[in-house]
Amino acid sequence: YIFEFNYGQNTMDNSFEWCAPGITREREHLQGLPILYVENWLRKFEECGSFFINSLKWEMDTSSIEFQILSNQGIESLLAAPLIKEGRTVGFLGVDNPEENCSDFTLLCSTAEFIAEELEKRRLMKELEFASYTDLLTGLKNRNQYIKVLHQLEREELNSAGVVFIDINGMKRLNDTYGHKYGDYIIIKVAEILKECMRDNIFRIGGDEFVVLCLNEDREAFQRKVLALRKAFDEDRDCDVSIGCTWKAGELNINDQILQADDLMYAEKQSYYQMICRNGHTARI
Repeated sequence: YIFEFNYGQNTMDNSFEWCAPGITREREHLQGLPILYVENWLRKFEECGSFFINSLKWEMDTSSIEFQILSNQGIESLLAAPLIKEGRTVGFLGVDNPEENCSDFTLLCSTAEFIAEELEKRRLMKELEFASYTDLLTGLKNRNQYIKVLHQLEREELNSAGVVFIDINGMKRLNDTYGHKYGDYIIIKVAEILKECMRDNIFRIGGDEFVVLCLNEDREAFQRKVLALRKAFDEDRDCDVSIGCTWKAGELNINDQILQADDLMYAEKQSYYQMICRNGHTARI
């Protein structure tokens, strides 16, 4: 079996197990365990690397939670080897009740090194996938994920769909006047308001543009969300946005509906342009 550590949460998960015939699987019960359960093991890994416990009853404190967890699984002996990344133990490889080669750690250590390398490759692939489909500034889904979802929806039958299209007013002016750091602050704040009011399927599809898809949701629930969203932006002193929203049930085309929401947003934005012009500012923002 393999255990992986999450030092951010100080927990460990049994991420893989192989059981001989007749042995009960335990992996689903060994998730989110505190790392402190194996603090003695961590010291052993630092002192001698891999180790072998010949008898739990004779070599472990029988009152410890570590002993209780192992003995409840019918474990009487075990081999363990650390998984090392940049000099730090990030997990371990274990074999319960081994019957052969208990004094020879060569295969176990070699396997642990290979597993550590593969786990690091897997972590990097997850990071790349996350970066490919996530807007790193706001944590929202990005344009790549937006396009992917739209392609998926083209193959699905929806009972209803609500679309919200949002554009931040005066983004160029904010960046030019206060700097891009302040502009990023506004983008992040808009994203936080969207997360609070709309919850799911929120996409940042451009520098200052956001789309929310509310799928298979009744009109009243969608309207309540939109009202809460407008109220949140009205009460916020920093964020000024234009919003276009549509809801439709029955036969629908999600792409046409998004275009309609975009048109409604742009119509609302004209009021902002007119106000800027009346105040003596340029409308090229």
